[in-house]
Amino acid sequence: MGRGPDEHTMHPVETHRLFLRPIEDRDLPSFVSLNANPTVMRYFPNVLSPQESRALFDRVKELAQDEGLGLMTVELKDTGALVGFMGLGTPRFRSYFTPCTEIMWRLHQQFWGHGYATEGAKAILKHGLEHWGHHEIFAFTPVKNKASIAVMQKIGMQPHPQHHFTHPSLPNGHPLGQHVLYRALRKSMAVGDGFD
Repeated sequence: MGRGPDEHTMHPVETHRLFLRPIEDRDLPSFVSLNANPTVMRYFPNVLSPQESRALFDRVKELAQDEGLGLMTVELKDTGALVGFMGLGTPRFRSYFTPCTEIMWRLHQQFWGHGYATEGAKAILKHGLEHWGHHEIFAFTPVKNKASIAVMQKIGMQPHPQHHFTHPSLPNGHPLGQHVLYRALRKSMAVGDGFD
């Protein structure tokens, strides 16, 4: 059965404190700043140059147009402050669990520690599984990234049966090479499993 015309389209989402909307051109300066912050990017191989961020930004927008995926801009409802970005994408590397849909989040450092990542990611996961046509969503991060692993657990994701993997895009022995893999299945995320 095919999807309806809007089933795989990411529409704005609201939570108790957050407003999540599709990314727009005016968000580029914040995106560049976020990706250039060494603390924010400490669990990635390197920070991104402005040119690299712009290329990624353009690719994300194309993904949203072509596949109904992509990042959403996260704002505080009470002030309009731009908290960061989160959404759904498709990994570009090959592994035993790809191709797949992954959930991602990246927040500006001053907004850490307030539960925004968990609140926003829970909404993205819920809408991805219940409204945007995805049956299975993955998340992965280096084993050292305890904060992101905690978010995965808090939003109801479960360890994949093959829980650990070596990221194929990183050289052997890279300190960030060892990753953990979590997933959520539509059939197992019933109402009451942290979604209400």
